[in-house]
Amino acid sequence: MISESRTYSIWKYQRHFRAASKYFAERVFKALDQLFEPQVFLVGVLADPSAEHLAAGVEPERDFWIDAERFNNVLALAQSLIATYPETGISQPHLLAQERQDKALFYRSIRDAVKKTVESESAASARLRYFVSPPAKLEDYLVCTVLGLQDNVISGYYELKRSVVQVHKHRNAEVAVSLIDAAANEFLERLRQELQKPDPGLGELGIDPEDIIRAAGRSLCRNTVVRIDRGRIEGMHDLFNACSTISSLGYEKSVASGRMILCRKDHPSLVPQISLLKPEKLSRYRAARKLFQLASGYLSLHSDSEEVFGLVSLRDYDESQEDLFEMHVHGHQHWELNHAGETLMKVRYGVPSLPRLSFDEAKLRSDLARIFRSITRDDISRLVKLIRAVEEASHGALLIIDENSAAEANRLRKQGMSVDACLLTPELLRRLITIDGAILLSPDGMCHGFGTILDGVATESGDPSRGARYNSALRYVESAWPCLAVVVSEDGGIDFIPNLPPAVRRSAIDRAIAEIEEFRGISRISRARYDRVLDFLDERRFYLRKEDCDSINSVIEFVEAALRKQEGAEVWIIRQKFVPNPNLDEELFYQHE
Repeated sequence: MISESRTYSIWKYQRHFRAASKYFAERVFKALDQLFEPQVFLVGVLADPSAEHLAAGVEPERDFWIDAERFNNVLALAQSLIATYPETGISQPHLLAQERQDKALFYRSIRDAVKKTVESESAASARLRYFVSPPAKLEDYLVCTVLGLQDNVISGYYELKRSVVQVHKHRNAEVAVSLIDAAANEFLERLRQELQKPDPGLGELGIDPEDIIRAAGRSLCRNTVVRIDRGRIEGMHDLFNACSTISSLGYEKSVASGRMILCRKDHPSLVPQISLLKPEKLSRYRAARKLFQLASGYLSLHSDSEEVFGLVSLRDYDESQEDLFEMHVHGHQHWELNHAGETLMKVRYGVPSLPRLSFDEAKLRSDLARIFRSITRDDISRLVKLIRAVEEASHGALLIIDENSAAEANRLRKQGMSVDACLLTPELLRRLITIDGAILLSPDGMCHGFGTILDGVATESGDPSRGARYNSALRYVESAWPCLAVVVSEDGGIDFIPNLPPAVRRSAIDRAIAEIEEFRGISRISRARYDRVLDFLDERRFYLRKEDCDSINSVIEFVEAALRKQEGAEVWIIRQKFVPNPNLDEELFYQHE
């Protein structure tokens, strides 16, 4: 008989563990792309079917889109999957090695069975791409963490096609297809390790988001070497560090630049130009850096990740093979990993990131209309064409779009070029951005100044990791609102200041506040419903007035006390108080209904 005294399906602190996991998931994946809204949930499968507990559990336990009962057959599905793994045909010579292999295959089958079950639900396949951790044994359950990421965001970046590389006929190696894929795997592995600690969820999770992203970059490089040559063990472990170190070294007062092709020594797509009689070790960083001086134009260094063989050119590469990659050095501690002309990962000062995508034109059009109330559709189209022109130019640029641009150009005339108003064209704009300084234009596309050095009051919003152009624009916009700064980086990518959050319907916030107020009169509170409404409001903190925050905080104090008594909780989540946003402009951020 299943005990009815338990108020949890898997283990005592499952809710706290999931809440902390979701917090760190947001920090990790929003660092890669702000559009990510990670979903995290837990699945527990009863390891011993004879135990008197539920066959499966899910956290959140109630009112979640997938029920625990959907996982009741995971053990049976896992057994059928094991038979399909090529490793199943291998017998190990030692008993301990055989036990380890059997356990690894069993855990892998549990992971795959949970993933298949999740993806079989119609709600799962339409919007999110799911990643599942191998299980950790916790009390009577094998617990997997499931991470869901927006598929449309992932699809915006280049991905390799093959996620498995055959080592030999009885073994496959799983390899990441992108930096996002590698980050998901690293994040889930850290959570699996946390689940193996005593009472997971009772204390803090030992997770550093930046460390996970660095580890993901190293993992992507390691997997790249697996695709190139699985015998390059030193390269697997050192390629990321080698690329970062070589890019940090100068040579006769010049910063690093150049290109290196990564593939096996006898790759058929290579045309040798200069071959070293004795290959140079890539781990001899200064010698490798010296050779990078020669790698420009049609010439590239050639390395298998461990040795440098000389200079080559490239011909007729079949990109479907995914066994040849390029490492480009763009400057001091700035390099990227490419495949078939597409960027997989950029690395600056040892921190991996995704390539900057082209701007969202629909959002830009909407933001221009919100910031400049009198702007016309033709004006917006003209500005979009101008911004496209500077995006395509291989030069950094700063545009300031301001209704008062004529007066500002006159005010700043001693630190820039003030001109008679002229209508900017893409061709003219491409010439003007070759001069340092900001271009001042009005929303109708008229230029009033160029080469302008901006002023502005120092701000707490500055970002020391960004360049002078970005921080100068940030200071200026905060002191000259309403205006829009367009910051184009020299290495690609555009920032808009401000990058406006979307406008929301005020009626939706009112309904959520009214719903949460109803909990005052309920004798037994639904934890899932309460969390759902509070999560909705938490995601919209930016849009809340003072009276909204006062109401929500009052309800939280009442409901949390009631829930602690109702659930007999010994540990609980302390929620951050809601505070009004001083920058809330209702005309700007509330949709007109």
